Amino acid sequence: MDNKINFYNHYSYENYSIQSLISSSFQRSFGKSQINKFKNIKKKQSGIHIFLESISKNADIDFQELIKLGGNKIILNGKLNDSIKEILNLKILMCNFDYEKPIPANSLKPSISRAKINFNQNLNYLIPFLKEIKERPLWRYDFDIEWNNNFCGNISNENKILNLSHNCLLIKGKNVAFIKNSKDQNIPLISEFEINGNIIIWINRNLSLVDLPEWKIIEEFISNGYFRKYPCIPYLSEYSASENGLITMRLDCDEDIESARKIFEIYKNNGLPISLAITTNQIKENQFISSLPKEVIDYGGTILNHSHSHPINWGESKDKIKKEIKTSNNIIKKTYGIKAEYAVSPFHHLTWNALEVLSELDFKGVIAGISSSHHEFLIIKGGLIHEKLDILLHSQQCMIHGDCITKIRTLNSYLNAFSLYSNLGFSTGYLDHPISKRYDYGWINFERQVKTHQQIIEYLLNKNIKFIDQKELFERLAAKEKIQLKTINKNDSYSLEIKNESKHCLSISFGGKRFNCEPLVTTYKKINKSFS
Repeated sequence: MDNKINFYNHYSYENYSIQSLISSSFQRSFGKSQINKFKNIKKKQSGIHIFLESISKNADIDFQELIKLGGNKIILNGKLNDSIKEILNLKILMCNFDYEKPIPANSLKPSISRAKINFNQNLNYLIPFLKEIKERPLWRYDFDIEWNNNFCGNISNENKILNLSHNCLLIKGKNVAFIKNSKDQNIPLISEFEINGNIIIWINRNLSLVDLPEWKIIEEFISNGYFRKYPCIPYLSEYSASENGLITMRLDCDEDIESARKIFEIYKNNGLPISLAITTNQIKENQFISSLPKEVIDYGGTILNHSHSHPINWGESKDKIKKEIKTSNNIIKKTYGIKAEYAVSPFHHLTWNALEVLSELDFKGVIAGISSSHHEFLIIKGGLIHEKLDILLHSQQCMIHGDCITKIRTLNSYLNAFSLYSNLGFSTGYLDHPISKRYDYGWINFERQVKTHQQIIEYLLNKNIKFIDQKELFERLAAKEKIQLKTINKNDSYSLEIKNESKHCLSISFGGKRFNCEPLVTTYKKINKSFS
């Protein structure tokens, strides 16, 4: 058992539960081949154990059995039952956490919480994370109370899944990541305990960390933390060990396809493919039809379905959603001879109904996720979001608009975010809109828009962040999902078998190092425990 992650879901939940979101997040990082799923403990043997819920009696029984063994890594997610709270020796505060209410961002500044997340500077497995983030706000908005251009989700009481699970203090154990409240007390977000020779992480948030950059800490804890003493397994990346990151740019053509030409040409002149998401109600017979989508495809880009009429939640009901998607795809096929296999949710809103319909219609991937709502679809690491849905999800809530760039609010906040998330190991994407007759998206003119994109291109090329189209990104995410990993834990070393049947060179991280998963071969690695 110690060469895989062992999941325990001790209670029966509905299909699309918080527990399913958490388990999918682990799968996106570690792959299906490295995960066992159990209702309860099957075999009392030391290993890596993840409790998807920690409130049931069964969770309490299994937790107490595991900590008798020693040699375990255990991760507890969300709310804890009274017995586990007592074992961890938490001091529960008799009040709610004093959250700040977000205010809208404006042209002068983004809206950022006063409260910050701080991190323990003395834990080795945090080093890769701390190189990029020293502290960060609980929430951030760059446009109104809607978009967060720094990619991450929020910690707030605006929605129960985003809330801290317990307002408490640690009596024993270590704060890995914590929030100072108004009384200057350290409220844990991630905490670590060593009990009876077991190392235990507790994530004090209902949704765990699936939408937060702190997910990197969990990856590092499992693959690198206490490498010589406790079991470890590798985590996966959709880019190679030599690549500094993957990024895509997309134009959402809600109103005018042809006006995207100037942006397309500047990327083409730099040898970079872009992606177009098309709302098809603007394509009418007997009117001028732009050839731009064909040109984008010919230059290695991707055309995505952006619905027919851009409705909220794709139209809500399954019948309306299906009509929107089919109508849009039929028009794209008839007009351009292109079969759209990927989609962008209108307003970046997504529902389980829409995901089910897209999956049933054989779409391979969808882009969604926004800080203001639909929080279950704002994930930090792309891939499958539910085992019953054969469709990939990637969150790209970074919107490049002229009204978010002023003399006071410079482009640097975007550029720094691109480097930050690439260095953390998460693929990113940003979007813009072509200027239409109705709305210029704050750009004022084409020249300012084009100049801004040229600055972004120069930055990405200088940082050697690999620029790809949406199709390739989804292909890489699909390849990551299918990687077969086998990790054998020996006394003084680990033996790895890595089978990559895709054409893409991917990578794993293990023991503090990154290794390539070469395409179309099986790779073998031996890692000495003294190596890390």
